[in-house]
Amino acid sequence: MQIFGVAMQLGIVLFGVAQLGIPPPPKKLERKPTEDINASAEAFIRKFKQQLHLQRLESLENFEQMLKRGA
Repeated sequence: MQIFGVAMQLGIVLFGVAQLGIPPPPKKLERKPTEDINASAEAFIRKFKQQLHLQRLESLENFEQMLKRGA
Protein backbone atom coordinates (compact mmCIF):
# COMPACT_ATOMS: atom_id res chain seq x y z
CA MET A 1 0.00 0.00 0.00
CA GLN A 2 2.85 2.38 0.79
CA ILE A 3 4.45 1.87 -2.64
CA PHE A 4 1.19 2.78 -4.33
CA GLY A 5 1.04 6.03 -2.33
CA VAL A 6 4.58 6.96 -3.39
CA ALA A 7 3.77 6.16 -7.00
CA MET A 8 0.71 8.36 -6.82
CA GLN A 9 2.78 11.21 -5.36
CA LEU A 10 5.38 10.82 -8.11
CA GLY A 11 2.65 10.81 -10.72
CA ILE A 12 1.28 14.04 -9.34
CA VAL A 13 4.72 15.63 -9.30
CA LEU A 14 5.48 14.54 -12.86
CA PHE A 15 2.07 15.72 -14.02
CA GLY A 16 2.70 19.08 -12.36
CA VAL A 17 6.10 19.44 -14.08
CA ALA A 18 4.52 18.73 -17.46
CA GLN A 19 1.91 21.38 -16.81
CA LEU A 20 4.64 23.95 -16.14
CA GLY A 21 5.93 23.50 -19.68
CA ILE A 22 9.18 21.83 -18.68
CA PRO A 23 10.12 19.39 -21.45
CA PRO A 24 10.70 15.77 -20.50
CA PRO A 25 14.29 14.54 -20.51
CA PRO A 26 15.52 13.15 -23.82
CA LYS A 27 14.90 9.44 -24.18
CA LYS A 28 18.06 8.68 -26.13
CA LEU A 29 21.50 10.12 -25.45
CA GLU A 30 23.19 11.80 -28.36
CA ARG A 31 26.55 10.38 -29.29
CA LYS A 32 29.42 12.57 -30.37
CA PRO A 33 31.70 11.35 -33.12
CA THR A 34 35.01 9.97 -31.84
CA GLU A 35 36.94 12.83 -33.46
CA ASP A 36 34.96 15.40 -31.45
CA ILE A 37 35.60 13.54 -28.21
CA ASN A 38 39.32 13.24 -28.98
CA ALA A 39 39.56 16.92 -29.86
CA SER A 40 37.75 17.86 -26.64
CA ALA A 41 40.04 15.64 -24.59
CA GLU A 42 43.16 17.06 -26.24
CA ALA A 43 41.96 20.62 -25.65
CA PHE A 44 41.24 19.82 -21.99
CA ILE A 45 44.70 18.27 -21.51
CA ARG A 46 46.39 21.20 -23.27
CA LYS A 47 44.56 23.72 -21.06
CA PHE A 48 45.33 21.69 -17.93
CA LYS A 49 49.07 21.57 -18.74
CA GLN A 50 49.05 25.31 -19.44
CA GLN A 51 47.45 25.97 -16.05
CA LEU A 52 50.03 23.75 -14.32
CA HIS A 53 52.82 25.66 -16.05
CA LEU A 54 51.39 29.03 -14.98
CA GLN A 55 50.99 27.80 -11.39
CA ARG A 56 54.60 26.62 -11.39
CA LEU A 57 55.81 30.01 -12.65
CA GLU A 58 53.75 31.80 -10.02
CA SER A 59 55.10 29.54 -7.31
CA LEU A 60 58.69 30.20 -8.38
CA GLU A 61 58.03 33.93 -8.47
CA ASN A 62 56.58 33.84 -4.96
CA PHE A 63 59.57 31.84 -3.74
CA GLU A 64 62.02 34.35 -5.23
CA GLN A 65 60.14 37.25 -3.62
CA MET A 66 60.26 35.46 -0.27
CA LEU A 67 64.03 35.03 -0.60
CA LYS A 68 64.46 38.74 -1.45
CA ARG A 69 62.54 39.69 1.71
CA GLY A 70 64.93 37.57 3.72
CA ALA A 71 62.22 35.44 5.23
